[in-house]
Amino acid sequence: MVNPARNSDVEVVLNPGGTVEGTVIQDGVPIVDAWVYIGMEDYSYTNPAIRMVRTNDVGHFRIDHVSPGERILRTKIRGDGFFSREVTRYLSIQEGETTRMDLNIASGTAAIQASILTAGLPPIRNNFYVHLEVDGPEGYGYCLLLLRDNDTIRGGNIPAGTATLDIRFTLEDDGIEQHRYLTVELPPGETTELAIDLTP
Repeated sequence: MVNPARNSDVEVVLNPGGTVEGTVIQDGVPIVDAWVYIGMEDYSYTNPAIRMVRTNDVGHFRIDHVSPGERILRTKIRGDGFFSREVTRYLSIQEGETTRMDLNIASGTAAIQASILTAGLPPIRNNFYVHLEVDGPEGYGYCLLLLRDNDTIRGGNIPAGTATLDIRFTLEDDGIEQHRYLTVELPPGETTELAIDLTP
């Protein structure tokens, strides 16, 4: 119990930690207003980022007072067609030191176009979409591809590599969301064309 009648001097010493700074760049162009996160090495939603900032008008970021240790630095930007790109770097923070780390994001060179075959199925509701996720030599990215009027899906600026497609749709007759899974290779600099057959 603290006695308010007594005067006591309490000295609180805060460690300055370290600093991380750098620039977020895509294809040589600084990215303005991009989120940059730094977190523990086992970064997850249950162990969230300990610092989070946005880049300034020249793509630069600076994060001060980062606790020393092994950390993950990550940025995420959104491109065309709902496509999001992530870049992750691992670094070691030292007390009282500044670490320079630029985050370079290269545009993906792959594209995909798919026809959706639904012959014999009941009508599909408007909530048809494909969650595409790819992790390859051009980096990691994910997006949602929506069904077009001509029963096709299309996406560009995708990182080349092995793509996983989670195809989700709901039929009018039962109202239950269904899933189909497909894995496809997306070569760099090419458009991959395929047909996705949803019929039983």
